[in-house]
Amino acid sequence: VLDVEVTDSKQQVYVYRCDGVTVRIKGKVKNVVLDECAKVSCLFETAISACEVVNCKRMQIQSTGTCPSFSVDKTDGCVIYV
Repeated sequence: VLDVEVTDSKQQVYVYRCDGVTVRIKGKVKNVVLDECAKVSCLFETAISACEVVNCKRMQIQSTGTCPSFSVDKTDGCVIYV
């Protein structure tokens, strides 16, 4: 489990080339981007603009707060819990 603590809502979280990990983001974040990841679970509270998943395999994404849009591009297997 990788815990990310966000202190400013203008920050964004970019996760690149992770494999088999759970990313837990605490706090309000501008946006979340997951790029070239495999078997990753991402749990975040609130995203102000969007959550993007690009070039990934077997992903699980969950927002416990609000997220206005989810974008999934070139991804093989993605489950989004809203």
